[in-house]
Amino acid sequence: MVGAWFASPDPANRNRFISNYRRAYGDTPPRISSLSYDAVSLTGTLISTGGAYPFSPDLLTDPNGFGGVDGIFRFRPDGISERGLAVLEITEEGFQVVSPAPDSFVGAIF
Repeated sequence: MVGAWFASPDPANRNRFISNYRRAYGDTPPRISSLSYDAVSLTGTLISTGGAYPFSPDLLTDPNGFGGVDGIFRFRPDGISERGLAVLEITEEGFQVVSPAPDSFVGAIF
């Protein structure tokens, strides 16, 4: 498998999340915990900026998306979600970032 490439959330963001979680709770977070964190964060963002209808389709399908622990993500009007991922390569020493995850959907081709 050495030399293979794959799409993945940016490992640096994940490592920061793990470090903060360990500091707060004294344990390693389950992998799915970042999705829970992002869901709660998204809810807070929508409530604080959405006015009377914070969960309207227009706000939920913002083409600029939202930032999360595992990178940027957005919801399309057709119900599909998109995520900005990094490309990693498997090396003898571990994983190496070949192409960093985008920090914006501007100019993205999906």
